Amino acid sequence: MAKQQDIADLVRSYFGAYISKRREVLEALLREDFVFRCPLGNRIDKATYFQECWPGSGKIRAVDFEAVLTDGNEAMVRYVATLNSGAEYRCAEYFRAEGGQIVQVDVYFGNHPDHLFAIFDAAA
Repeated sequence: MAKQQDIADLVRSYFGAYISKRREVLEALLREDFVFRCPLGNRIDKATYFQECWPGSGKIRAVDFEAVLTDGNEAMVRYVATLNSGAEYRCAEYFRAEGGQIVQVDVYFGNHPDHLFAIFDAAA
C-alpha cells in the first residue's frame, strides 16, 4: 500500500509528465492494469488512455493545484489547468495507487464539457 506522501508524489509526477511532455515518465507511473474514467466515456485501459488522452498534453502549459487530499493509497486533487492559449479550466480527479504505481484515475469536470472541449479546440 502506498503511503500518503507516496500518492501525493505520484499525483504530482503524473501532472508533471503532462507539463514536461514526457510520455515515458507517465507510462512508468501507470500500472499495466490502469483504468481511466471520465463523465464522457466508459472505463478505458492504459493503451486507450495514451491513444485518446495523451495527445491533449501538447495543449497544457501549466497545472496549479488548489488541493491535494490524501488518504492511504488514494488522493483527490482539484486543480486549474492553463492551456497554451491562456484559457483555463478546472477539474477534480480521484487517484488510487497500488505497489507504487497509479492504478486508477477518475476525472470530474469542473467546467461544462461542451465549454471544456471548445477551450481545447481553440488551443489547437
